[in-house]
Amino acid sequence: MACRPTPVAFITANGAPQLVTLVDAKLVHLLLETLETAQAPTFDIVTITRIATELTTRFAGEGFTAFEGTVAELGVGDEISAGPLKLKVTEEPDGGILVRVMNATGTPLTAEAIAPTLMGKVGDIDCTSNPIARKAWFDTARKRVLLQISWNAGPDQCDGPDDRYRLWAAP
Repeated sequence: MACRPTPVAFITANGAPQLVTLVDAKLVHLLLETLETAQAPTFDIVTITRIATELTTRFAGEGFTAFEGTVAELGVGDEISAGPLKLKVTEEPDGGILVRVMNATGTPLTAEAIAPTLMGKVGDIDCTSNPIARKAWFDTARKRVLLQISWNAGPDQCDGPDDRYRLWAAP
């Protein structure tokens, strides 16, 4: 089982996410070990409290607002309304997807192609993961949409990349 850190991202004014790890590999191992031994875990309360305090302070200080709504069904080829924007996801011939972003009236704003990702081989088979637009969250007040990209990992025993996220804002 792979142990990957679980972060929360702050989206900055320039669009670059700043990641803060919530659950690290050390905590994951601790929890897994306690499942195997049936003993109560001993948590590093000082570190967990410090991280929680830093996040709470930053949320309050930077005027955090949650995304108000979610679009869970993103059908390929459908034009989906997501708060202040519309999204249209189409499949590309190479197995990738093209995400078109439009304003509320349907005027195109941008498009982004998301290509398949080669994750190595299993035997002689290439482990190519194809992107899938999984879910979108929207924030009408800030005129933005966040899209989750998951992956179809291909043949058995192939790993897919971690989910990716794209953020678009209306002008």
